[in-house]
Amino acid sequence: CTLVHRWLKGSKAKIDRHMATLIACGVTADSAHFLIANDSTFELMAEMLRISGKRFSVILGLLNVEKDFSQKIATLKAAKRSRIFKMGDFIAVVAEVGAFESDAANALVKVGADVAFAGNNENRELKISARASQRIVKNAGLDLAKDVFQPLSSFFTGSGGGHSGAAGFNGINANPQQVMLKCIELCRKKLSKSGLKAQLKEYT
Repeated sequence: CTLVHRWLKGSKAKIDRHMATLIACGVTADSAHFLIANDSTFELMAEMLRISGKRFSVILGLLNVEKDFSQKIATLKAAKRSRIFKMGDFIAVVAEVGAFESDAANALVKVGADVAFAGNNENRELKISARASQRIVKNAGLDLAKDVFQPLSSFFTGSGGGHSGAAGFNGINANPQQVMLKCIELCRKKLSKSGLKAQLKEYT
């Protein structure tokens, strides 16, 4: 949506109330509700709220779509199947799910994880989604895309990308547990580089 806004500005097109509302929704979703926002993100959002004439609570309401039954079950199963690790002063969680990886990872961070990985290998197609709390992004400088998923392609066939607090990896026929444990290892490596404690202990 940032690119859409730049294109509209560059073409000198007028942004009306409806367009501003859509851009505001897109900015909120793309930034994971401002979890991975910077100053320009907030400036853009403020501009779109002024043009749309809507409060931020209205934008959140537009994005608050009721999850269907299968999404809810997948999220609850993720919590049930989670492996929980103490990683220095942070909490890391991995969970193998059947679908809705991003929803599962997001939910795990909301309930207390500092970094969460959710994945599956359905039809021999590996999919891993990750979310990180603002706490670990700020205090450890963790960037899920740069520190985890980009180097992960050196160990498993596939590619990844995203942002510091929200990213994903797509690969071919690999064990999700092994891949996610490698993700934890890469997180530990980043913590060590940042001069932070990175001892790992699994809670069973």
